[in-house]
Amino acid sequence: MWSDLLARNWLSLHSLLVTLGLFIYVTASHTLHQRRHPAAAVAWVLALALLPYVALPLYLLFGSRKVVRALPLSLAHSSAPRTHASLAPVDALRQLAAAMGLPVASAYEHLNIHADGEQALQALHKVIDGALRTLDICTFILGRDRVGEEIARAPV
Repeated sequence: MWSDLLARNWLSLHSLLVTLGLFIYVTASHTLHQRRHPAAAVAWVLALALLPYVALPLYLLFGSRKVVRALPLSLAHSSAPRTHASLAPVDALRQLAAAMGLPVASAYEHLNIHADGEQALQALHKVIDGALRTLDICTFILGRDRVGEEIARAPV
């Protein structure tokens, strides 16, 4: 009796499981504020739609492993409600970054924008010459060209 009932309603039960899996995926992604690469999101949706018996347990185990940290209270709630029109551009960007769960931006007190590459190279040489012991270059890409070799040979 049960096997006959299951055989006749298999497609309905399968559809119910697919719908349940997609509902869990959408609900978890929305409530946990998960940001996935589009390819990963499409892969989860296709897996849940085509192979729900395998994909749903895998999603429940591994799908929500990235937990977004809560925002600090100072960023989550502002002291006074403001309208978007009254926000300065910097305040609007800070509010947007806080809403996206991004860390607070660093301040660049000594940011210099140079007119051309020659001026930037001279400024880089000043920084190298002013180093007392060592100089850690973290974001400058040293290429195998005249400038890269010149920077690599500079005495510290």
